[in-house]
Amino acid sequence: MATKYLKLGEKASMFFDPFTQIKVISNQVLAIDRMPKSKKISVALGAGHLVLATESEYNAYLKKVGKTVEDAPPMEIVIPKKADPIKDELLGMTREEFVAHVKGQGFQKKDTKAVLDIEDPEEAVKEFRRIEKTYEE
Repeated sequence: MATKYLKLGEKASMFFDPFTQIKVISNQVLAIDRMPKSKKISVALGAGHLVLATESEYNAYLKKVGKTVEDAPPMEIVIPKKADPIKDELLGMTREEFVAHVKGQGFQKKDTKAVLDIEDPEEAVKEFRRIEKTYEE
């Protein structure tokens, strides 16, 4: 597969996808071994938060930071075997996206509030999944 290159678009100052562990910071061009199937990355590319870069932009970035292509091979995308795509997708959301998602579930107000009052994203997702199961029963 061909190497892909990513950089931030004008709308972003940083990008992180917890599912793939891809992190792009300001003025960085990242080489990856393949384009992963990740909703967060797809949305970021569509919204202009991430953009595809060229090999020449990557080489210029490496020169700027004093590295060579041999020093910085493309990042290998490895999806954990025990990955929970739904949990990882929820963790990959911004706080605003998560709030909208929770509110869109049709939970009772007390259940929605219980999830949204939790500051820690991991704990909020756990509580969301717990409450979601009670509505499925």
